[in-house]
Amino acid sequence: MDFETVVVFGLLAFMCFIYVRAAPRLWDGRAGAAEDEPPPGGWPLGAASWRGGMRATLVTLPCSALLILFGWAFNRTSPDSTAYDVLGTLGAASVLLLIGLTASITLVNRPRFLVPPHLRSQRGVLQERRERREHRRGDRPR
Repeated sequence: MDFETVVVFGLLAFMCFIYVRAAPRLWDGRAGAAEDEPPPGGWPLGAASWRGGMRATLVTLPCSALLILFGWAFNRTSPDSTAYDVLGTLGAASVLLLIGLTASITLVNRPRFLVPPHLRSQRGVLQERRERREHRRGDRPR
């Protein structure tokens, strides 16, 4: 095995190890992340996006692992082969899946079955911002 293969599969093994250890705890709320926990001090995107990212964590890790695997396999195939086209298509689909699911869970907290049960009652980023904007408008004198 070459160095690249060792690194890729070492990274995938590490990601799988982390996921297997953390996913059950994240899913049932034992991970220690409170629903209203503030983001770390250097987080530039606000509390709503931090909570959205926490909701999407269980989706982003496996999708990222898939993307790494497809990228590695794509890099090892000949551009003239059918496998090259298939892996390129699967890689592009996994990128779209990763972006689509992460954005959906972060912005609107959907699909619910992919969100940990204890976080399903949270509002998505878009709803929080809309409510904040409506609240500010309601406070202005007319």
